[in-house]
Amino acid sequence: MKRRPYFKLWVDDFDTDERARSLPLELQGAYLWLLRHQWREGSIPADPERVLRLLPVRGDAEAARVREGLAQVLECFRELEGDPARLVNPRLEAERADAARCEEAQRCRGKLSALARQRGKRTSRGSDVELERRRQVLLVRLRGHMAHPPPEPESNAGSTVVQPRFNHG
Repeated sequence: MKRRPYFKLWVDDFDTDERARSLPLELQGAYLWLLRHQWREGSIPADPERVLRLLPVRGDAEAARVREGLAQVLECFRELEGDPARLVNPRLEAERADAARCEEAQRCRGKLSALARQRGKRTSRGSDVELERRRQVLLVRLRGHMAHPPPEPESNAGSTVVQPRFNHG
């Protein structure tokens, strides 16, 4: 898993989420701490005592208050598929998947740009065919990683793709 140094925190979503709003301020801090831990490590422990040891509680009184409300915080997490000893916040995992999808789309765009530059320097017709094949493969991958994929190319009679006209003379 690639480590990303940040994640999106949709403030309006957080502030209007019933579970998050119902948490006392101290537990909201614990919740955010656990989200950050999940982002770095991929999950949090399911065992409340292990979770408590992750949190920077100061003193016995604070530890007792956090321990008392920790079940409320852990309701915001779900069991990690295939590992009942770990928990994840589903929304944070959706953000992680979205970040990976956007990153892959950017990677494909970069490769398409490189292919366009290569096409401008082509040396033979055979290499043009290979470049077009690679371009089509990248376009398919890019469409799979985009939230709003580009429109399909125009077509004639539903099956023939309109090809750009080249002036070879």
